[in-house]
Amino acid sequence: MKRIYKYLLTHFLRLFVNWIPLSLMFPNEDEVVWLYNKNNNVIHLGCHTYVRNEGWFWAISTGVIYSDNNIIMSECEFDDDYEFTHFSILPKLPNNIKYWK
Repeated sequence: MKRIYKYLLTHFLRLFVNWIPLSLMFPNEDEVVWLYNKNNNVIHLGCHTYVRNEGWFWAISTGVIYSDNNIIMSECEFDDDYEFTHFSILPKLPNNIKYWK
């Protein structure tokens, strides 16, 4: 039952909440998201990544942003000094766009 509740809560938050507190959940590993620290109003594009034998780190974008299979990606650098309070998922890129004439 706990597993179902967590699954439903995760999908609800991702669909209906713009900024998700990190006290509730973290983004998926290496998923590029907006990161925000409400204590100092810092916003970065970045991800939560696991480094073997080191642990979990926040990584922020180096400025190189691209798409891969209609998903926004970014090259990121990790550091143990980054602190964030919220994250927001990025929209998926459009595919098969048909323009009106």
